[in-house]
Amino acid sequence: MLPRPIFGRCRSSVSPEWQASTRAALGAEDTDLVIYESVKDKLGILTANATTPYIGGFPDLSKTGPLVIDYPKGATAGGVGDFWQRPLTDMGETGPDKGEGGKYLVVGPGQTAPDAKDYTVIQSPTNNVFFACRVLDPDPAKAKALIEAVKLYPFSEKDNPKPTKLIRPEGRAWSQVPPRLCLLGKAE
Repeated sequence: MLPRPIFGRCRSSVSPEWQASTRAALGAEDTDLVIYESVKDKLGILTANATTPYIGGFPDLSKTGPLVIDYPKGATAGGVGDFWQRPLTDMGETGPDKGEGGKYLVVGPGQTAPDAKDYTVIQSPTNNVFFACRVLDPDPAKAKALIEAVKLYPFSEKDNPKPTKLIRPEGRAWSQVPPRLCLLGKAE
C-alpha cells in the first residue's frame, strides 16, 4: 500500500514554524502584521492562491495581555486560531461581524477579560495565537485600504494604541512548511 498522508496530525507544527520564521526572518513582533501580496511573498505558505492578499500575525498573549483586533468593514475572510491551529473564531464575512467589521478581544489562559462591551470576546486555550485574514475585494485600492485598517494592540493601550506595524517579506526567505517528517505517512 501507498503511504498515507498524515498532515492533519502534524498541522500543529505549522504555527510554531511560521511564528519562528516570521520573527527570525522578518523581525515580526507580537502586534505586527505580515502582508503577503506577491507570489514571491507567498512562497512559504502551504495553501495560498496567487491573487489574494494575506495578512497574518502571531501575538503572544503572555506578553500583550488581552489583545484587541480592530477588524475592518469590507470583503474579507479571517479568523483567530490557537497555537495548534484550532479555530477560535471567524472574522469578516463568515464571522460574527458578518463583514461589517468590529472589535475582537482575545484573552489568554489565566487572563480575565476586562469589561469590554462592544467587543467580541474570544478565549484562547494557548498564549500564542494565530491571526490571519484574506482580502477578497479585487479592487487594489480597496484591498490596500482594508489591509491598512486592520489593527492589533494590547487592550491596556486601547485609549491610545500604537500604530500596527505592517511588514512585507520583500524577497526575504521564510517558511510555514512543517518538518518534512510530518508530510510522510506510514505504509499500511
